[in-house]
Amino acid sequence: MGAMPATHERMTAEEYLALPEHVLVDDRNVFGPDVVWYRDDRVPGLHDPRPYAMPDLVAEVRSPSTWRFDIGTKKAAYERHGLGELWLADTAASVLLVFRGSAPERPGFDEALELTRGDLLSSPRLRGFEPPLDELFGGR
Repeated sequence: MGAMPATHERMTAEEYLALPEHVLVDDRNVFGPDVVWYRDDRVPGLHDPRPYAMPDLVAEVRSPSTWRFDIGTKKAAYERHGLGELWLADTAASVLLVFRGSAPERPGFDEALELTRGDLLSSPRLRGFEPPLDELFGGR
């Protein structure tokens, strides 16, 4: 995960998608997602205490040792504690699982997508961000 540049007091969505450190899920859980994204009005400042508050979007990349935890326990905790959108990248199968709430006032993930090579990744939270999954999973 990339580090926050020392010259920035705040990061904007246009500059960075990833934040260092960890995310506070609840009073017993702090997760270290692979990528996080916050709306501009919620981006933690350079001097904000860590762990950071729940982001608006989280991406987790498959690891053989953590995949079952990511797709089970972590997904359930993220959903229970108000995460707006979760991407689970299964690099072994070249599949991206997307879970999101259809509206901010609607709790939980009520939309689920399974994207594969040839599909475009898009999100209502990241307008204009539409990379082909072929690029994200690498060419074959």
